[in-house]
Amino acid sequence: KRHVLHSSGKEIAQEYYLELLEVLARRGFKKSKFETPREFGVRVKAAMNSELPLQVTETYYRSRYGGRLVGQEELASVYSSLRELKSGHFS
Repeated sequence: KRHVLHSSGKEIAQEYYLELLEVLARRGFKKSKFETPREFGVRVKAAMNSELPLQVTETYYRSRYGGRLVGQEELASVYSSLRELKSGHFS
């Protein structure tokens, strides 16, 4: 859906987080303006009984706010998590 072929790991992590927000909104979970990304991730993790939303959020957090480079392996894991969330088969 999004164009990430020529993007940096930081940009891809941010795109994946935006995609997470879209997927969760379709499932009835909307982030409040007053929630931080981490607060939202923790809330959804508890409601869904799944680590996946928080995994994507933490990668975004480290990339955006921690100034940390995100490697291909971590991005592949986040991509896999998003696919699981989209399919409805998550743990």
